Amino acid sequence: MPAPGVCMNIINARRKKDGYGTPTNPEKFLNQDFMQLKQYCLARHVRFIDDMFPPDRRSIGDGILSPSDLARVQWLRPWKLVPNPSFTVDGVSRFDFGQGLVGDCWFLASIGALTFQPAIFERVVPLEQSFEEDYCGLFHFKFWRFGRWVDVIIDDKLPTIDGRLIFVHSKDPTEFWPALLEKAYAKVCGSYDDMNAGTPAEAMVDFTGGVHVCVQLTEPPQNLWDLMCRAGKSKSLMGCGTPQGETPENTVLPNGLVQGHAYSVTGVKQVISRQKPVNLVRLWNPWGQGEWKGDWSDRSPLWQTVSLEDRELCLSVADDGEFWMTLEDFKTFYSDLDICCMCPDFLDSTSSCHWKTSIYEGRWVAGTTAGGCMNNLESFWTNPQYRVKIDKLSSDCATVQGEKNMLVSLMQKPDKRNRRLVENLHIGFSIFENEEHGGKFPASFFKRNQPVAGSKKYMNAREVMEMVSLKPGEYLIVPSTFSPNETASFIVTIISKAETHVHENSGGHNHGQMERINNAPAKNGEDTEKKRTLFRQFSDKYEEVDAEQLQVLLNQKILTGDLKNGGFSSESCRSMVALFDTSITGRLNGEEFVRLWNKIILYKDVFFRMDVSQTGTLSLSELRNALMASGKRISDDMLNLMALRYGSSSGQMSLENFISLILRFDCMYQIFGQLSDRMVLTLREKEILNSIMPPPGANIIDTRRQKAGYGTVANPEKFLDQDYVQLKKFCRTRCRRFVDDMFPPDKTSLGEEITSVRTGQIKWMRPWEMTSKPLFNEVEGVSRSNFVQGQLGDIWLLAPIGAMTFNQYFFEQVVYPDQSFVEDYCGLFHFRFWRFGKWVEVVIDDMLPTVDGKLIFASSKNPNEFWPALLEKAYAKVCNSYSGLNGGYPADALVDFTGGVYIQIPLAEPPSDLWELMSRVGQSKSMMVCSLQFGGSNDPILPNGLVQSHAYTVIAVFQVTSKGKPVNLVRLWNPWGQGEWKEDWSDRSPLWDTVSPEDRVKCLSVADNGEFCMSFEDFHKNFTYLDICSECPRFLDRSSECRWTASSYEGRWVAGSTCGGATPRFDTYWTNPQYRVKIKKFSSKPSASEGDKNVLVALMQKPDEKYRCLVKNLPIGFFIFKVTKEYETQRGKLPAAFFRENRPVAGPEHIINLREVTMLVALQPGEYVIVPSTYLPNETASFMLKIVSKAEIQIFEDDGGFYEHVGDGEKPASDKKGAGKEDKGNLDRQLSQKYEDVDAEQLQMILNDKILKGDTKDGGFKLEACRSMVALHDVSITGKLSHEEFLSFWGKIVSYNDVFTQKSVSQTRKLSLRIRMRGNLLDLMALRYGFSSGQVTLQNFIEMVLRLERMDWYFNQLSKGTTLTLHEEDWLSVSMYT
Repeated sequence: MPAPGVCMNIINARRKKDGYGTPTNPEKFLNQDFMQLKQYCLARHVRFIDDMFPPDRRSIGDGILSPSDLARVQWLRPWKLVPNPSFTVDGVSRFDFGQGLVGDCWFLASIGALTFQPAIFERVVPLEQSFEEDYCGLFHFKFWRFGRWVDVIIDDKLPTIDGRLIFVHSKDPTEFWPALLEKAYAKVCGSYDDMNAGTPAEAMVDFTGGVHVCVQLTEPPQNLWDLMCRAGKSKSLMGCGTPQGETPENTVLPNGLVQGHAYSVTGVKQVISRQKPVNLVRLWNPWGQGEWKGDWSDRSPLWQTVSLEDRELCLSVADDGEFWMTLEDFKTFYSDLDICCMCPDFLDSTSSCHWKTSIYEGRWVAGTTAGGCMNNLESFWTNPQYRVKIDKLSSDCATVQGEKNMLVSLMQKPDKRNRRLVENLHIGFSIFENEEHGGKFPASFFKRNQPVAGSKKYMNAREVMEMVSLKPGEYLIVPSTFSPNETASFIVTIISKAETHVHENSGGHNHGQMERINNAPAKNGEDTEKKRTLFRQFSDKYEEVDAEQLQVLLNQKILTGDLKNGGFSSESCRSMVALFDTSITGRLNGEEFVRLWNKIILYKDVFFRMDVSQTGTLSLSELRNALMASGKRISDDMLNLMALRYGSSSGQMSLENFISLILRFDCMYQIFGQLSDRMVLTLREKEILNSIMPPPGANIIDTRRQKAGYGTVANPEKFLDQDYVQLKKFCRTRCRRFVDDMFPPDKTSLGEEITSVRTGQIKWMRPWEMTSKPLFNEVEGVSRSNFVQGQLGDIWLLAPIGAMTFNQYFFEQVVYPDQSFVEDYCGLFHFRFWRFGKWVEVVIDDMLPTVDGKLIFASSKNPNEFWPALLEKAYAKVCNSYSGLNGGYPADALVDFTGGVYIQIPLAEPPSDLWELMSRVGQSKSMMVCSLQFGGSNDPILPNGLVQSHAYTVIAVFQVTSKGKPVNLVRLWNPWGQGEWKEDWSDRSPLWDTVSPEDRVKCLSVADNGEFCMSFEDFHKNFTYLDICSECPRFLDRSSECRWTASSYEGRWVAGSTCGGATPRFDTYWTNPQYRVKIKKFSSKPSASEGDKNVLVALMQKPDEKYRCLVKNLPIGFFIFKVTKEYETQRGKLPAAFFRENRPVAGPEHIINLREVTMLVALQPGEYVIVPSTYLPNETASFMLKIVSKAEIQIFEDDGGFYEHVGDGEKPASDKKGAGKEDKGNLDRQLSQKYEDVDAEQLQMILNDKILKGDTKDGGFKLEACRSMVALHDVSITGKLSHEEFLSFWGKIVSYNDVFTQKSVSQTRKLSLRIRMRGNLLDLMALRYGFSSGQVTLQNFIEMVLRLERMDWYFNQLSKGTTLTLHEEDWLSVSMYT
């Protein structure tokens, strides 16, 4: 699978550090592994056939042979051509081979030079290969390709006509290394036809990966002879070429030389002729014949003027293509000389100087970093910039300080696989003396400075280089294309004999005085309220906005109906919803919407301020300015990726694309900050999928924080990200009193449902404005009799607060001690609550709602004491308003104060051991609250003094002796602070006279303070429910020797994927989350008998809405099933068949719409599955499942297994006979002939036409989705799909189209992927890619699986074992260019 380019960049950078891409550890070209393929072939006794360079006409190409000759070509293995083929015969030599029908003399000339350097030759051509031992028709060669070495694999099937090789061939018919080497290089170039025409330099660099120097012989350097001599003595390859004649034909001149032809320089030698030194150059014609006929040719009489030793050493009279000529003739008749050497030291005349090499890869991108040459001063500065600091030469080299001391090479990289399709741009570079400047040098620098060196001219060559002389100091190298807005990748090589320090000068574009837009959302209450009103106009009855509704809203209110660019697409809106959907519902609630809307308005303003051309779109240079104005400091590489991913093919970016871009960038940047250590980001496998496939990040952050102890009592989460310590320090430093803008002292914090008070009369006052000596709490401490209920229906909250006053441990867990209105007072207070799995620290100001100077809600009987009012305000903030406290269940507050185990006991049928249980609760860290339902009376206060629909605190249980008999009593407290029980054992009951004075003094307090006693019998007769909450579940057991253990799990029901409803809907019930529980044998302790109830299961649903008054609890419940033997070993979820065949062994009697349902059950040792569910299917909600057991248990979430494995060697069905691949190739060729490369707009047209067949009733493939698909498969990072990229992509499209149309998709929920999808990931995909109807269209399905597959591939390629580590730039690249 070809890697997306951004991923490949990261992989290559990492591999480079690990030595990958070096000669000893080359990259596997086209991901073909020589050793694996060889082992495969030998094990199966098959001969290798290379399907990446198949033996057919595609590998030859169209421009070499006529159609008739092409039809005659047969691909034969060497052993079919000769009986005893050999790889080499008697070593290797330039005389071994001759050129064939391909015009690749440039390549063969380089091979001729290569044969003189055995070490380099053996690096390129591994000589241990043969046609005998372990032969399987498989060979490999190594080449340097644009910065890294690659290992190229080929089969040995060679093209022949009439049994003869048609391309390069050996003079010995049994020797095949030249033909195989040529085939390997043809594979690298794309085909044999792609090797037509070139320069020796290209192949020589690919053979050495070394330093390349090109000498123009029309203006040769004075030290040319010395340079060639040093090159001849070092490990160098030299090639040269003759000028092209009037025609492109290789015309043979009268002097024997061939016009427009490449030659190898095979030696240099100085001889003495007639007492004078003569400098001679030996050359070789790769044709293997045809030689120079002038002075010093083979038969020249001048050879008779040299010594016998020189003549015997140098002269070989044979028409083998090799000959000598003088240096002067060489300079006269040849146009250029290329020298390529492994080591750059040959550049210097002294061996004491050692040259150092630095290599940097970069990219010009139209509109962002392709500013053209200095003819374009306004844009030239946008080109990549490299800072170079040159130190002084060492003392050994100081004598030659004036010589040229630096070689700069600029090589452009091809963006196409086929060499013949590559169109080299005119490239060059300029070198400037540096100035002190932070960030990229602006246009003004280049307007006032001229280059001190650089390439002499811009050339449309693969490589340009220049030797320059630079004094010690700082310089700036700017590589560029000649024309602006041309896109290409490049390599800059800097070779210096002085110590140099080089770094890319990218990012931090301090270009002019760019004003930064304030990124803080508006804090004006009226403005926020207007946005909430707008939100409600477009939201549904649940006050939530989904992607479809958001799309309508954005197009109407942001674009004001101007949809000339297509408007906000549904795909973009899905992405926005996912980015801001912190509750993971697939919709935006009011708070999430306002946060998104603030950002959209902010970035809309940025967009129009930066649109100086007033076209309604941003040019890519304007995009740069807009990002800077938004406070985004990004590198050139990141800017390039954004332009490719979000810009149109015209180079413009619309408002909707700009907003999509910057919202995603914001989110990804924040995720890096939250998940990283500010240096690197580390992710596990499932985290990479969750983080890049939105809703991103939140689950990962929570999970990690929990593991690190975040969200515990000792380290609570900061509610709404407000940090108490930082806020206090801020206020104290600035001598201010805190005002909480997250819960402002205005009507928004009161809520809309408080009717008992006219909000216009309310004044928010601080305690010191109500009394001269405010106290947080009295010196004597806190008591349930300290406070009374106000004008809120929050008795359900005050009753647990009363219970909490009896337990200092719980009270100080919620109410931070040592808070006061004296020391360090700044109007800031904080409290702790347990909220759905984690403790949160809630910060408030002390401004309280009053009327006529008196508190209108909870207040203390002592007017100086304020902890009850402040605690109530903090809990109101958690519920989002005071009105959110109206009505509720005591259990909610009990759990939020303890974070413990909760059980509810219906008192109509109390358990036989209720009294014993309540006694144990009273002796443990527990709290109890009871309540009675509405009885039908018009008067809420019953004749017996109890209040209907009211909650009471259970203060204590105790036993007294009355008339010689034990009596069980329960003490209760009414949060009203008055109104008591009037019957037996009430304050004035005569029964108190029947107990001992000690008990009477200890238990009786005659006062109308709301506290009273009643008998245990009256208690369970008059009250409806008893709620018990304890930090530790040990109270559940009669024996203190038993230890209960608790496990908690978070899960989610999602419509259409993991919400199957309750039984008997067996076809969907199995899709609910499943938890396997294995209960081991019980201990031998007496109270742990197997008849006891030994497992407590609690199911709590989490609200998706911040406003408590808007939370609609779903009817929820759970059932427990015994796993039968045939299913014990089954992997994955239990299927529908299991639930049809088996009845639950336990579960609540009713599925009810409470926040939490619990049940104590007795389970025998064995394996069970617990299935939490809603009553109806296709409802979405989050939940927590807590399992508390006194037996040893093992629990795991059973949510995996939805996958179908495709064999490694298996191809998609459409490809098995090759027809599908040929159809894809034909389609791509049709498109390539018209468009050359396929961009997002063209891809959209193709998909809607070829896949949907024009049926776009669901909107078809959206442009934004097509941009994402291009990015996921864009190996070359061009913003377009090349031929190979398109073929790879199209194969997947056809395959996934087949998968979608199979009936099994809807019935078994299986995807033909090599990816195991966990339930939570399936939920995320359903939310992200499904419609509000719960259905996923073909186009969304294809986009989803392509993205899922790519993210999984990212992890496998970039991770080390089970974790993935990325630096910030890498993370942003991967997450933005997808």
